[in-house]
Amino acid sequence: RNKGVLVIGGGILQQVTLDLCRKLSLKTFLVDGDVNCYSKIYADHFINVDFRQTELLLNKAKDLKERGLIHAVFTQGTDAEHLVAYLAKELDFHGMNYEAAMNCNNKLRCRKLIYDSSLDKTPYFSASSKSELKNLLVELDDNFFPCYIKPVNNSASRGVKRVLTKIELLNSFEETSENNYGENAVIVEKEIFGNEISVDSIVINGIVYPCGISDRKFLVKNKYAIQTGSVTPSSLAPEIQSNVYEVMQKAATTLQIDNGAFKGDLIINENNEIGIIEFAGRTSGGFDSQFRKPLSFGIDIIKAALDLSLGIDVDFRDLIPKWNKWSSTFSVVTESGQISEIIGFDRCLKIKGVYKGFMTLKSGDTVSQMKDCAQRFNYFICVGSNLDELKKIEAEIANTLKITIINKK
Repeated sequence: RNKGVLVIGGGILQQVTLDLCRKLSLKTFLVDGDVNCYSKIYADHFINVDFRQTELLLNKAKDLKERGLIHAVFTQGTDAEHLVAYLAKELDFHGMNYEAAMNCNNKLRCRKLIYDSSLDKTPYFSASSKSELKNLLVELDDNFFPCYIKPVNNSASRGVKRVLTKIELLNSFEETSENNYGENAVIVEKEIFGNEISVDSIVINGIVYPCGISDRKFLVKNKYAIQTGSVTPSSLAPEIQSNVYEVMQKAATTLQIDNGAFKGDLIINENNEIGIIEFAGRTSGGFDSQFRKPLSFGIDIIKAALDLSLGIDVDFRDLIPKWNKWSSTFSVVTESGQISEIIGFDRCLKIKGVYKGFMTLKSGDTVSQMKDCAQRFNYFICVGSNLDELKKIEAEIANTLKITIINKK
């Protein structure tokens, strides 16, 4: 109480953090480069700085600390764990080890560590320029395809493409590289086939504590990886879920994760073997850790992670499941073009089982071609007593929400 928290990132997911801080009597200082960011109105104070302006932000944070206004730095659902770790280190606050955070944030570092440790042996390579990639392709076997080309440090599948040929891979370099922050390199990985899951956990003194697994849902991945939603709890057999958390523990050790939220995107093949896509030193996005795992299990991952950032002992009652319900994040995907009309959104919010809904575009706005998960513009958080009930809720939303697109692209 009577402490302050520097919160990084003002996107839609951060509202949960700000609401929780207010409930705990913590003052919030929200940082975002967009003066009109979604969560600005929920913060006590707003700092209009792009959080990638690291030294400028550090100087402002030092000033706030010297004035006794902040006592922790925090984010969740935002791809900034390395920045949070850096600021915490420089400010002498509690936080994840900086090198560990970088091991998560940089996909190339992450892939190399898990490959070298034999935790996952997915074939991969990297290139820092188109000419380097062209040279590497000379020796590349055609059996490497299909594969994915990815930026080394972004999230929500931005810049990620599934490619089938060497020419397509080479021609994708610029688009993917441009989705990096302060980097030119791309990583190319052979495709792993199976069902994707999102795994939340809290790491305390190097020990991984489970916080739930969600099954991710995608459109057919012809070129881009477009997630349309996810469901909690996972339908995986209990023994497979146990194996998943064994992998999470081994990964935390390999990546040197000591304290903080730790999220994994994993894949389960037809033989129930576990492959690794990537890890993040933060909570999951997609309203998963923010709303759905609390709805499904009665846990509070954000509270536990916030306590760690403040140097407070985690209350394990926040992490112990109290019930088991089914929840989902559901989005209606449209064609690209201009929105002429949105009908039925308010009616969707009144459907039994719809916990919350968000619409980030309005009539007159343009829907871009779907190339990544961040381009979704409507989200519904649903909860039901079983999976069949959940599917009926989603079907009712799909039948109720009418979005008319004109000037289609």
